[in-house]
Amino acid sequence: MSFDKFSDTLLRGSNRRQMMVWFGSSALLLMLSFGYWQLDQQRDFIYRVTNERALAISHEISVSTKSWALAGDLAGLQEVLLGFNEAQDIQRAYFVDPHGQVLASTNPDEIGLFMSDKISLDLLASKSSEEIVLADQKNYIAVAHPVMAGQRHVGWLRVEMSRDSANANIEAIKIAWRNFTISAVLLVVAISLLLSRKLTNGLNHLVQVATEVARGKEEARAKILSQDEVGVLAHYLNEMLDTLARQKGELLVTSEALRDSREGFQSLLNTMAEGMYEVDTDGNCIFVNEAFLHILGYQNRDEVIGKHIHELIHHHRADGSMYPASECKMYRAYEKQEEINVADEVFWRKDGTQVPVEYWSHPIVKEGVLVGAIATFIDITERIRAEQALRESESKMRDIVENAPFGAHLYELMPDHSLIFVGANNAATSILGLDHQQFIGKTIEEAFPPLIDSQILDAYRRVASTGVRFETEQFSYDGDKIHSVFEVHAFQTGKNRMAAFFSDVTERKRHEEQIHLLAFYDALTKLPNRRLMNDRLSQTIAVSKRSGTYGALMFLDLDNFKPLNDSHGHAVGDSLLIEVANRLKICVREMDTVARFGGDEFVVMLSELGEDKVAATALARIVTEKILAKLAEPYVLKAVDEHGVDTIVTHHCTASIGIVVFNGAEAKQDTILKCADDAMYAAKDSGRNTIRFFELDGVLAS
Repeated sequence: MSFDKFSDTLLRGSNRRQMMVWFGSSALLLMLSFGYWQLDQQRDFIYRVTNERALAISHEISVSTKSWALAGDLAGLQEVLLGFNEAQDIQRAYFVDPHGQVLASTNPDEIGLFMSDKISLDLLASKSSEEIVLADQKNYIAVAHPVMAGQRHVGWLRVEMSRDSANANIEAIKIAWRNFTISAVLLVVAISLLLSRKLTNGLNHLVQVATEVARGKEEARAKILSQDEVGVLAHYLNEMLDTLARQKGELLVTSEALRDSREGFQSLLNTMAEGMYEVDTDGNCIFVNEAFLHILGYQNRDEVIGKHIHELIHHHRADGSMYPASECKMYRAYEKQEEINVADEVFWRKDGTQVPVEYWSHPIVKEGVLVGAIATFIDITERIRAEQALRESESKMRDIVENAPFGAHLYELMPDHSLIFVGANNAATSILGLDHQQFIGKTIEEAFPPLIDSQILDAYRRVASTGVRFETEQFSYDGDKIHSVFEVHAFQTGKNRMAAFFSDVTERKRHEEQIHLLAFYDALTKLPNRRLMNDRLSQTIAVSKRSGTYGALMFLDLDNFKPLNDSHGHAVGDSLLIEVANRLKICVREMDTVARFGGDEFVVMLSELGEDKVAATALARIVTEKILAKLAEPYVLKAVDEHGVDTIVTHHCTASIGIVVFNGAEAKQDTILKCADDAMYAAKDSGRNTIRFFELDGVLAS
């Protein structure tokens, strides 16, 4: 059997076979379409997550490496990069300075090499301060993040990742959908088989009766086997056959008379774009125009005239179920001599395909007697397709927003310029911990009082009325303490309507602050560390150079610290260091800097001591002597003895202090640091608990 004959047998065979074929085909098409769409959405989502992860990693590494790059600490820079070497899917990460030299890399063999490929050269030529996606392929993604110091490019952090795990997830989704589709189609075919058997038994009998009548056995009548729609159809079929037999002669005479009366209008009606037909009281067609033939696929009027129009073009509903004439909206309307407009039904073409229509029916009444009806209709296929596409698009967007990981608030701008809250997605409820249903219909001020005094209100109104986008970071407060930080993106969704997308970035901000503290502050004393001190010294030198004012740098080393550590342990030693830090901060101004360089070494920097060097030196000496006296006071510290009993330790500790007074125009940073360090060691050599000044010209003074 050829394929054409096989397909013709399936599609033009019995109703039972057609139901099985169409149900199975529809289920297969639906599941394949849905599966393909779902897979496409999952693939886009997984790839987008991979991209965001790559960008997040590049951002995190760039933040972590910035301070090391600024300090020129290549070992620290390399250590940071190696810390990310085990991250999932990372193939390579490296730091490139503005000249293209690799300063650090997860592949140590690359360190010191210069990047010369086109992508790297284009990257180095870029002045962008934003992260860049260099390559976005099926199995590979590469991103670059600028490392900035203010407005200065320090270098680029480049991360290259594979998409192995993402592609593995996509493959698993494919297998799951294939298995689900096969199961669903088999289930639908089985159900359609059972359903078709039930529905077509009665129809087969009616077909047999109709066949006998068609062959000339006009006395043949249907047996009423059930009380369902088929039974009703059998009943009306019998009545229809009785009526046809009784009125056959009268119908021919009436049709001829009506045909003669219509000829004057036929030319005019044939110019209409709408299909039109006229029926008598029995529902038989007595006139059609050219548009009717064109829309429903008939070649000439003889194929339609005299036929029962409902049985010819309106016999089934859109879902394929039988549509008895007794239930037809059009028939019911004109039997009641009412006009009707229907836009949710279908007519059937000559080739057996359906066409969605909107039709209007008008009864024809002569001398108070109903003699028939005229119906006009239009093909609304394109209208339905457009409406369906719009509904699907809106549904997809609603699903995306409703299930998005970020919060979404919807507002409408009223004529009085008030913003009315109209809805929120699930993530908004989860993020804010609020039941948003209680706020629907309220103004934004009533729904969210913390926003009343915020600039965000005016910004939201501008978004809703003008369409100008708005982005900001919004802080929520618990008393005077910041409770959460949100990123807010607002945009117009329609005239006087807007949406605000937001996500909680509190944890990210907290992590950034922790990284900043670890990079620039001493963990024990909370004082600035060596890196931050060097940065502030560099700034002070620059200011001093411009203003001509003097500053002073002190190096302090505790004289009697080691014995305390040895006899009472590091915990007591740490308590002493914390107390020393507190005493140092008391002795200086807020603009000055106290730092810990490590161990028992501290650094104090005094700035803006005036333009006269002698006066500046005198001020520095006063502060230094104040520090020396303060540090020499007894320290009362808590300790735990070898038996675990809390005790109080009183310890005397002094300091040796080296100090250098400097002007930004006279010396470089390295020179100032070295002079202060030399002066401190000179103070130690002089008996400790003393001060030594070091002139930048190499002269040591007491």
